[in-house]
Amino acid sequence: KTAYLVLEANVKALKVETQTTLLSLAYSRCLEKLSQEKRTFDFIFLDPPYAKGLAESAYQNIVSLGLLKENGIIIVEDSVPITWLSSVDHQRLKHYEYGMTHVAILWK
Repeated sequence: KTAYLVLEANVKALKVETQTTLLSLAYSRCLEKLSQEKRTFDFIFLDPPYAKGLAESAYQNIVSLGLLKENGIIIVEDSVPITWLSSVDHQRLKHYEYGMTHVAILWK
């Protein structure tokens, strides 16, 4: 709830309310809703709770639901090395490590 309120305040501060949709749902329900609405995205940022293995399943759901547009970019952040990326069908553009944080940038 706190994260949602911070996001809501940022959207208002940036005056992008008409260009932004905030959903307070479990990520899997959110992805299903977006898919049902036929929404697709140029840019997706995955920052799930660390060390819970959610990044890979969220990525797989995004791909299987067709939420990323052609030539879209996914940025994945996690606290563990993102080793499962070797089996994905996107081109890996960059990988960064910032202390305990691992970030990978993928291009479709």
